[in-house]
Amino acid sequence: MIKVRGIRKVAKVDDRFVPIIIDAYFFNDIDVIEFERELEEELSRISRIFDIKDYFLRKYDRFAFKISYKSFYKAFAPITKKESYEEYDVIFIFKKDVDEVEFLGVRLIGITSCPCALEEVKEYLRKKYRAEIEVKILEKVLNEFPIGTHNQRNVLEIIVEVRRNNYEEILNRLLKIARKCFSAETYEVLKRVDEIDVVVNLSRNTNFVEDIIRKAILNIYHEFRDEFTDEKVIIRTRSFESIHKHDAYASKIIRFDKIRRIFEECRR
Repeated sequence: MIKVRGIRKVAKVDDRFVPIIIDAYFFNDIDVIEFERELEEELSRISRIFDIKDYFLRKYDRFAFKISYKSFYKAFAPITKKESYEEYDVIFIFKKDVDEVEFLGVRLIGITSCPCALEEVKEYLRKKYRAEIEVKILEKVLNEFPIGTHNQRNVLEIIVEVRRNNYEEILNRLLKIARKCFSAETYEVLKRVDEIDVVVNLSRNTNFVEDIIRKAILNIYHEFRDEFTDEKVIIRTRSFESIHKHDAYASKIIRFDKIRRIFEECRR
């Protein structure tokens, strides 16, 4: 196999030119210099980045490539509704070997808060104040007031197999799914009342990395259950731990027919 990774080019996406990164894998011998020269020419001709697959199909028999680039979605602060544009990555993968298969995905950043630390802090406060505060009042405070836990940025990647050329529609739906998986979203612009809302809700929506995977699968099922059959689904998430020197990571590769069976069995 010949790998050509980290190729940086400029290509047209949604009537604008953006920097892209291409990783290409070839299962036969190729002329790498010729490939890079022709790729540059092809990118200058196509009107949509996803159409680059046609060049690969014309030129090569067995290959795979991955394209990623930055895009933005419009977001609104939770209380003031102040508008901002938030960054995410678009991922496009195409592979031709025995069969042809293509994938589309998104990668974006949110926040997770730790359920375990939250419960430990609550238990610490119960023991410390149970002799001074009536149990009913103490429990109300612990359940309704924001309690300290450790939070971290989380990167979530959701990639699905696509069998139609409705790329833009699928991207928008994947973005909507991913944004609902975190303990809270991140925002470039927040007023103080918005920050309060984000912080308070973090303690009410704690998640381990495996919870992020579960929520992604649930959201994917509800979004695509009337369309998908046995498409492959790839989910990866990584939390950059704030109080540890290591990170937490979880992933799942599963076909949609198995997701469907899981939820059908749960309803019985």
